[in-house]
Amino acid sequence: MVILMTEAVVVLSDLHIGNMFDYKSFYKTVDLAEKIIRKHGVKKSVLVLLGDVCDASEIYRTQLTLAENRLQRYIAAEIADETAKRLKSKRIIITAGNHDLRKGIELARDVAEILRKDYGYDVTYTENFLVEEVEGVRFLLTHTMSVRSRGSYYGGVTGYILTAILYLMVKTKADVAVVGHTHRGGVWRDVIYQCSSFHISSFDISDRTMWAFIVDSGKVLPIRLYSPPSLYSTMYQMEIMQFYIQKLLKMRKIDATQTQIDSVIET
Repeated sequence: MVILMTEAVVVLSDLHIGNMFDYKSFYKTVDLAEKIIRKHGVKKSVLVLLGDVCDASEIYRTQLTLAENRLQRYIAAEIADETAKRLKSKRIIITAGNHDLRKGIELARDVAEILRKDYGYDVTYTENFLVEEVEGVRFLLTHTMSVRSRGSYYGGVTGYILTAILYLMVKTKADVAVVGHTHRGGVWRDVIYQCSSFHISSFDISDRTMWAFIVDSGKVLPIRLYSPPSLYSTMYQMEIMQFYIQKLLKMRKIDATQTQIDSVIET
């Protein structure tokens, strides 16, 4: 006799750790996810980081962590660990995004390795797409369906991308598809779901969306978890820098003598 239980797949995307990470909105959204997990009696969940986990150093004027990309990997792993514990996740899936692979380095892969070796999680990493089956429901998970979909802040999901996703859903027999990259949260006909970004930009008008899919006996209840965007400000940039520093101090990757703040924006 097979006993089915209520499980969850929680998907978030585009954290861009190392850059302007909207940590306040992120933790508000995780609070909502934790409440949903408790409300539905979920005993275990799968946490999915759907690409652009980190930003490579020395590329963007708003970059806040340096040291040859090392620091953001540890910070991202620490944030993933905190989130997984709160959401009862023993398994973590990470897909690489275009920012994770900049400058010939593989930041998301390194985050996956840290979570596996240092934190003991069951981690699956892919640079492509992945199909995860939970209680008979097949989830197609990918950062983007088109590496040429430029303008991720504004473009949204185009007809071309929708066609590509639907084709792959048919090919892989997926019931639900979840994508990131566009920095816009939303849903298309209850089968294709978009996660938005936790990265702050000067033209930020989108909410911060992650999705919790409650799976019970083969039935899926998708729940959109979101918080309003935070307005960009120089003060908040400094708060984010302090957030990174406190994370690193807690993890003992640096000590207090290494936390002097210098401007990383050229004048």
